Amino acid sequence: EQNKRAITAFTYNAGYTGMVDSLWTLGKRLKIRGIHNPFEPILQSVEEEHLYKAKESFEHAAHKIITRGTPKKLPPMIVCFLGRGKTAKGAREMFDLLPHEDITIDRLQDVFENGSRNKLYALHISRDTIFRLNKNALHLKEKYDALTPGEKRSFYGKNPRYFESNLDKVLPYITVLMNCITWSPEYPRTITKSMMNSIYKNFQTLQVIGDITCDPNGSIEFSKEMWIDDPVFIYNPLTGNIKDGFEGKGIAVMAVTNLPCEFSADASTQFSENIYPFLKNIVSADYKSTIDESGLMPDIRRAVILWKGQFTERYKYMNDYLTQLAT
Repeated sequence: EQNKRAITAFTYNAGYTGMVDSLWTLGKRLKIRGIHNPFEPILQSVEEEHLYKAKESFEHAAHKIITRGTPKKLPPMIVCFLGRGKTAKGAREMFDLLPHEDITIDRLQDVFENGSRNKLYALHISRDTIFRLNKNALHLKEKYDALTPGEKRSFYGKNPRYFESNLDKVLPYITVLMNCITWSPEYPRTITKSMMNSIYKNFQTLQVIGDITCDPNGSIEFSKEMWIDDPVFIYNPLTGNIKDGFEGKGIAVMAVTNLPCEFSADASTQFSENIYPFLKNIVSADYKSTIDESGLMPDIRRAVILWKGQFTERYKYMNDYLTQLAT
């Protein structure tokens, strides 16, 4: 629409599904290792008929956390969420069904050492905490620290070369990492192979990465594209080896590329409800004329990728990809 926000999207659904599948992964992974845990009632999203059924399984898990606690073989469980967008909000909506306490980064070590096992802990961080100024930008620290949050976001967007990941301060203490941020190659990675290798030598706390955004070799350098019927791989930070499935030494990574499809009925219903107000205009448009004279509402016109077999003005750049595929 005119404010450059999507009228409809599956981002919330990706968050719902990603949170469900990440805790399902945790439950299954621990069970394979002989560690009974409160997440065993949680099924993979695709096995649930609707989202509300998954929420019921979360309520069951919540009861187990309160009454039995999380495994004593593990530290108190901290789940870290990266990003504040719709995907992260969807993931938090599911997570918030569980007994939890929100914490800040300065409390990580204390919770790791002294936290309760009858609740989970949530560390939810934004870009200005995920990343820090690198050694090439230390001369800018005083100026950067004085900026407002909005100004910091703008500075980061314009100057990604001045930043590096701050997650080496987080990963030693958390059990689950939920990656809900968008990423492109000009920006720093959140987790590199070398960072994870260094941390894993001393701290093997991290059990699961829920890579909801699923950028292969992206913000998480060792991530790769997985699918609903084969959703998880194990990454060994010490050797760099990757093994599909739930068994093996290392970190379980859930990185399904088409997560919203798992709650297909819910996702389709949401999409239909969002697009319904525009249906009359779409049906009555003149598809024999030019797109500008078609009568389509501006919101819909901006979303049209192809018109009479040709890319519209906003999407002509996609011809470059077709040319690359043809060569």
